[in-house]
Amino acid sequence: MWSWWDCVQWWNSAWDGAMPWPMFLPMLWPIVMIGGIILLVMLLLRGRTETPPTWRRDASRQTPFEILSERFVRGEIDRHEYEERKGLLSQP
Repeated sequence: MWSWWDCVQWWNSAWDGAMPWPMFLPMLWPIVMIGGIILLVMLLLRGRTETPPTWRRDASRQTPFEILSERFVRGEIDRHEYEERKGLLSQP
């Protein structure tokens, strides 16, 4: 009859050098459970943030091109400076 100790000593048993992997599965359950709890907490707290995600642009904020165009229309900058800054904003 095989005992638990015989499974631990797999190098001395008749397993022909093959490691009994099912013996290690119970050790994985705590890792799976802790990971599941962390995932559940993250999903529950995900909708509670007050700051909007950074990839969404606020519709009320102006783009740099809109600000530059408004400054040109108000006369704060001349055509040469407008074209120069517009070219700078267009560069990657």
